[in-house]
Amino acid sequence: MKALLPLLIMVFFLWLAMKNIRFDLAYETITQLDIPMWLASIPVYLASHCIRGIRWGTLVGAIHPFPPRLSIPYVFMGLTINSLLPARLGEFFRAQQSSVETQAPFSTMLAVIVLERLIDGLVITLFLSLALTWSGTDSPILKGVQITALSGFSIGVLIIVLLALAPNRIVSTVRWLTRWLSDTLSQRLQGIVSSFVTGIRTVAKPSVFSITFLLSFIQWTLETTFYFMIFRALGFEAGYSWALMAISLVSLGSILPATPGAVGVHQFAVVMALSIFHLDKAHAFAASVVLNVNQVVLTSIFGLLFVHFRKDGIRKTLERLQALAPLRNRAWEPPENGSSS
Repeated sequence: MKALLPLLIMVFFLWLAMKNIRFDLAYETITQLDIPMWLASIPVYLASHCIRGIRWGTLVGAIHPFPPRLSIPYVFMGLTINSLLPARLGEFFRAQQSSVETQAPFSTMLAVIVLERLIDGLVITLFLSLALTWSGTDSPILKGVQITALSGFSIGVLIIVLLALAPNRIVSTVRWLTRWLSDTLSQRLQGIVSSFVTGIRTVAKPSVFSITFLLSFIQWTLETTFYFMIFRALGFEAGYSWALMAISLVSLGSILPATPGAVGVHQFAVVMALSIFHLDKAHAFAASVVLNVNQVVLTSIFGLLFVHFRKDGIRKTLERLQALAPLRNRAWEPPENGSSS
């Protein structure tokens, strides 16, 4: 049933996105794509993920030196896996690979990803607020999404701060809560929490947080600009608020159990965003397809190239993907030296 959930989500949201649209008009919109503008958008999109890679290197670098030559390929490889497989396995892969390189516990890398996602959430909530202000939209649903997102991500950051300020108390609390369990299970849970809190405490420093927030803002601005250029390439008289609204709803929609390439959720979010600006649903669906195909194809090409040129190649990478489940079960342990690439 768990394996079917992403498929059901994909089918449901695709049905919502495609309901009552004129496919002939959507096809015509795609065929009228301005090729020079589309080509100009590609470097912008790739640059956004290079910044994402530098941000990942900044966060992991607070634990262990982690240069862009490692962090950028790992981001692209992770995005490729997210495009091809469900459940955002690419995030676990990136954590696992970084754990191998730094010899830090896997759960420490997961803590870094949690902080990264929270910072993303704050930036995206800011973008949604800007989109609502500039568009003059007074939709109660979107206002509710804005308030819920801001509250949720702010609480998440507050929890991170508390973890960073009182790590020993957190570990002691877990020890007290698990005292009824077997010694082995209790020690494992304490180890996971200890490694997680250690990661949070290391990367949640004001200097690291500030740099990461700035890089996140730049990264999401570039990706929003990519959306804006695609809208223009399709002939829409789009303002920048269109792109801000679309990127915000697509990103917030990714909170749902992930489908491969976010197919379905992505189409619904873009159609919903552009409907606010009274764009015909067929045009909006065409835009969602062009955006989604570009994102999946571009990240996959570069991700597979990075995998190919790694010394352990695709076969070893697939083996590490298969090993993700046991790695999650051994999250408190540092990786073995022999597994380093």
